[in-house]
Amino acid sequence: MAEYTLTDRVDILEQRVGSLEALPAKVTGLTTEVRRLREDILQHHSEMRAEFSATRNQIGALHEVAATRALELHDATNDRMDRLHSIAMTRMDVLHGIAIGRMEELHGVAMGRMDHLHGIAIGRMDYLHGIAIGRMDHLHGVAMGKIDELRLEVTTRMQDLQTDIKAILERLDKR
Repeated sequence: MAEYTLTDRVDILEQRVGSLEALPAKVTGLTTEVRRLREDILQHHSEMRAEFSATRNQIGALHEVAATRALELHDATNDRMDRLHSIAMTRMDVLHGIAIGRMEELHGVAMGRMDHLHGIAIGRMDYLHGIAIGRMDHLHGVAMGKIDELRLEVTTRMQDLQTDIKAILERLDKR
């Protein structure tokens, strides 16, 4: 190793310390990335909640329509049964059976539609969940990689600095 003057060694030491001063900015940048990741996750969570809420509202609206329709059919059937009662008791039994069958059919259709919408909602939730997990895993990997790089860089620089300080101290002791 070539002999350096004390001024040269101090300059070299100052350069190395100067490069270490850049590390907090890199850590701050990484902190910002992690903060953005958290914000993205919260946004996706809010979007998923809004979509779930909209799906629940659609299901509720369909249920209301089915219930209203069933009540309307029931009322119509009862009115018709009252009018037909005066004509014949047997006719009333037949019409009552028809009305009950129709209500069950409509109920089956409504339940089928609700099951279908529920399946779509579950599929969307699974899809969005998969996307969110994938993004979190990716960003976690990126963050961990950057942290490892920074650790290695800090360790290397600290070792270099310790070596330089020892060399400087040894030279100073020799004088």
